[in-house]
Amino acid sequence: MYDDEGEYTVELTLTDTDGESDTTSDQLTVEEQDNDPGDITAETTVAEFYSGYDERYLPELFDLWLPDDASDYDADTDAIQNNAGDGSLEFDSLGTQALPWAQQFDAAGLPRHAGTQLLPQLVVLPDETETPTFQGTGRDQAWEQTAGPTAASNDPSQFIQSQWPTDAIGEQDDEVAERDAVHDQPEDRDDWESHFDLPDEILYNHDNQLLESIATDTHPLTGESLGGDSFTANAPMEVTAEIHGDGWSGHQALIFENTSQVPYHLDGAIIWWVGPSKYGNTMSAGHYNNEQRPGPGVGHPQRDIIEVMLDDEHMPDRYEGSDVDLSAFAIRLAFHDSPYMFRTAYPDQYWSLEIRTGDNLGGRHQGEAERQRLVETMVETCHVELRHDLDIERNTDLVEAIELTNRVAN
Repeated sequence: MYDDEGEYTVELTLTDTDGESDTTSDQLTVEEQDNDPGDITAETTVAEFYSGYDERYLPELFDLWLPDDASDYDADTDAIQNNAGDGSLEFDSLGTQALPWAQQFDAAGLPRHAGTQLLPQLVVLPDETETPTFQGTGRDQAWEQTAGPTAASNDPSQFIQSQWPTDAIGEQDDEVAERDAVHDQPEDRDDWESHFDLPDEILYNHDNQLLESIATDTHPLTGESLGGDSFTANAPMEVTAEIHGDGWSGHQALIFENTSQVPYHLDGAIIWWVGPSKYGNTMSAGHYNNEQRPGPGVGHPQRDIIEVMLDDEHMPDRYEGSDVDLSAFAIRLAFHDSPYMFRTAYPDQYWSLEIRTGDNLGGRHQGEAERQRLVETMVETCHVELRHDLDIERNTDLVEAIELTNRVAN
């Protein structure tokens, strides 16, 4: 038992029956326990819930982001405003939703400092799954053909991100104001593109490792099998592919649902798939949607986006001979400085990506079978890579492996 945090050297000595012995040593890191023992009840205060509660953080979140409909869930807004500062705020004052969500997350192993900073959103997080919305013409103009929902074929187990960042807001000292700044471009890189349209050296780069990985169902960084012949992910989720018609063009949409018991932090997530070509035009339209945001400008990411037009060598077998040009797409979500409760995928809730496809779809004259093959191709080639270790490198190694170096603004 170690009473203090720090680095310790531990030794193990084994002695056999002949009296011969050998000793080995290793370094042990002792950190402050995040999850305090004991049940979470209506009378538990936020300071008791998380022993490292920072009184400078949560009150600002409640001041800025306490939803207008909090009282609809029996939240005591006066108690929240008066008691969040010193940590004496009890879960009972947070209404009907926050306590059962916190209990569920805690039982599944989510770090309590993450659960604490999600509390303003948990106050109004519904039990039912909210309908996703889109930036384009939306589902009222969607083709009847969809693919999914399809669970990740590699059957990932419960996904716990243990090192959620502090992500403090306001004018605070540097020690407190740690940020998970995926949106910051590395200063030592000189190959980031700032324009919205892709240059030919990206659009027609058939040496990009992404193409080989999609064709062989292997990870572009490690070369290991992704473990499935359809949609794959490193966390439990489902995907649905849709095409939303818009005159003679359309919007391709990938809709994800978190099927886990815990929320996911989406910053730095990388998604790739094969879909109808956009020909590198206006890549800023790769839009992220999440119903658990108060408005389109909150929790809205910059994005790292590439598109590589597929040649015959890299065309999926099931789509050879199609009149629709296909491309491999990859996106890394890179959020602004909004609190991460708005860049989080909550259990049983949707988040989605949407890209306008331009004039590639042939309008409504395309046959139903062709449309169905298109959305199925999107699902079968899709992969989602959430960051597991939120304390390192922002998925930089994977970004470099697939040359995902085109940054676009909103």
